[in-house]
Amino acid sequence: MLKFISSMLQKVKQFVDGLFKISVYPNTPQHLQRTLECILLLRPDADEAVQIAAYSHDLARAFAKNTFENKAFDDPQYLAEHQEIGAKAISEFLLQQGYEKNKVDRVYNMVRHHEEGGDEESNILMDADSVSYLLKPTHLRPEFIQSLGKEKVKTKLEYMFGRIHSNKAKEIAKPLYEKALEDLRKI
Repeated sequence: MLKFISSMLQKVKQFVDGLFKISVYPNTPQHLQRTLECILLLRPDADEAVQIAAYSHDLARAFAKNTFENKAFDDPQYLAEHQEIGAKAISEFLLQQGYEKNKVDRVYNMVRHHEEGGDEESNILMDADSVSYLLKPTHLRPEFIQSLGKEKVKTKLEYMFGRIHSNKAKEIAKPLYEKALEDLRKI
């Protein structure tokens, strides 16, 4: 799907992937890659800044000390911290790389608001994040269901589908969401 990867996007991928190699969420780059692909599905003309935000939106997970077991997926304090940590980390990296300040500001804003949206670019990132998650709902794996419980996994699925903003993303996500709920019921 990606026809051309800019040199800055390639640097971001190397930076992000390197951080996740030693994290409690080592598989996150797979989700980030799917989110990038979903961005291009929802907005084929997405520019470099949008693509960088897609690949780095969950960067805060690289610094996490533990998983969601003791947190609510939609806890406002957790979401605010998650967004802010990721936005600061990717912005600092981009500035160190000499990336244009106005583009850094856009990436910061998208990552800082990827959970709740609020503007066109943040909304498209939020939608791509949800579609990416529903394409491969990792919380349906037995180890997550065992540690989190079916009800919390259901809450995560509902959260990811419920926050989708655009009709196009809802249309793509609805059958994925319904299948994930059905799969969860069968477990």
